[in-house]
Amino acid sequence: GGTQRLPRVAGVEAAIDMITTGKFVPAGKALQLGIIDAVVDELVPGAVAFARKLVEDGAPLRRVRDMDEKVKAFDAAKLPEIRKQVVKAARGQMSPVGCFDAVAGAVTLPFDEGLKNEREIFGGLMASDQSKALRHIFFAEREALKIPDVPGDTPTLP
Repeated sequence: GGTQRLPRVAGVEAAIDMITTGKFVPAGKALQLGIIDAVVDELVPGAVAFARKLVEDGAPLRRVRDMDEKVKAFDAAKLPEIRKQVVKAARGQMSPVGCFDAVAGAVTLPFDEGLKNEREIFGGLMASDQSKALRHIFFAEREALKIPDVPGDTPTLP
């Protein structure tokens, strides 16, 4: 559901950038984009204070699925050009392009259809030979770091 929800809170272009690249977003930027509601120094006391304030203010329940202002404000005519940029940056990787296509669904489809589209895209990506190869590489790299007959809790030398 992230490809449908993030464009609604952060905006379509920001969502495309984050989702297709995996770029880290610092807390201040996340706050600015609307991804988070507050930044606190101490998590539990800050979260409790924030929740109490919402209750005291009688804040309405916000359902991201219903927040479509940023999606409606986006010019869908930009999608083909942005897709070309994503394809170029992906350099043969299928997943960034699939992620773009799912986010584009947030612009062109009703929320529930966008979710269905996302599931279909991700299901296809997960079943792809490229995905299988990448998972194999991931686990092979980790296995290569293990030396037989040496316990995993053996301390490293300084």
